[in-house]
Amino acid sequence: MAILFDVTTTAHTRYLTGIQRVVEEFGASLSGDGYVKLGVATDDFGYQYQILKTTDFRDLRKKANIVPSTTTLIKIKAFILGHPILAKAFHLVGVINLYRKIRSRNSLSRIVPNIIDALEIENFDSYLTADAFWNSPRDLARIIEASKRGLKIGIVVHDVLPLTHSLFFRKDSVEIFKTNFSIGISLAHNLFFVSEYTKNEFQKIFPQNISQKYVINLGVRPTEFGVDLFQIPKNLNIGPYAIMVGTIEPRKNYDLVLEVFKNNPGFPKLVIVGREGWLSRGTIKKIKKQSGKVVWLNEVDDELLAMLVQEADFGICASLAEGYGLPLREFVNAGLQTIASDIPPFRAIHTKTEIIFFDPDSSSSLTHAIKSLKLKKGVLESKILTWEQAAYAFSKLL
Repeated sequence: MAILFDVTTTAHTRYLTGIQRVVEEFGASLSGDGYVKLGVATDDFGYQYQILKTTDFRDLRKKANIVPSTTTLIKIKAFILGHPILAKAFHLVGVINLYRKIRSRNSLSRIVPNIIDALEIENFDSYLTADAFWNSPRDLARIIEASKRGLKIGIVVHDVLPLTHSLFFRKDSVEIFKTNFSIGISLAHNLFFVSEYTKNEFQKIFPQNISQKYVINLGVRPTEFGVDLFQIPKNLNIGPYAIMVGTIEPRKNYDLVLEVFKNNPGFPKLVIVGREGWLSRGTIKKIKKQSGKVVWLNEVDDELLAMLVQEADFGICASLAEGYGLPLREFVNAGLQTIASDIPPFRAIHTKTEIIFFDPDSSSSLTHAIKSLKLKKGVLESKILTWEQAAYAFSKLL
């Protein structure tokens, strides 16, 4: 059985989000099985794929100088972005025909010779995606095409937060997500959920869905990396610091944390690792105003991130909602004492390292949690899987 693991979105993105990190780690491990091939679509409709001979996505992007496409579709979408009715109509009326007219501007076979082979989609029995961007017509089009060609469809569902916590997302993007996601899951033979919580939330919204449903475990990277000390930003060498990891967007609750650190000058520095996301202008302004107290790193590789986690005095995971919570698991895996919002996905973590929970709607609750820290390293976590172990368990379900 040949499985096409569609990593198009991850291969073309300039920034690394939690989902892209999952795709890269699973991709590196699953592709070693031989029957799982990492594919990047060379057209928006998914007729043909370039099969990667490397699992180093960052190296691939650097060599190819890949940037997100700026096609007519994107320009039209940007034009109507602020109008929910037009946005919904755009996706509901004639969108499939529009897919066929749009061709990718990034043909990897021309840009990065000798790294990839070309294969038609008919060469595969199954299609798997773990980075589908449900607001993108391209991603949905590839799933539709794979289904039309008779491939068995598998989709990794990271969360359904645009439907359960819509206030954290743009109104038009929620409508588009609902439409595209509903179509995608209706075509899926297998749905893989990153947590029991996400699966339960999904079933509340889509009780009639007949796909086979599985809960998979995600992994964490080892905490020991050979990091060149000269890579450490100079402004991190002074005094203790707390660390937060995640895209700058409302759901991550950065505003509350920034308020607490602003009002408590005795607290250590705050290091934020994450790219700028949606509805984040106000938060970015606050970060810049607190530049003496807050260090924002929007592009960090795995090795430097591991170093930052190891050297931090404590971690903060303040999310108002999550489907899984990868940074929290990485923190406790490194033995880092962590303060986390009291939400179901975080409560589900069983760890030897103490997690101090706080009310994510209360600045006083967070302040109290930070003041209660003993600032001692915890015990290295042994129950959390490595990515290799997680990928092996996942492969048994494919």
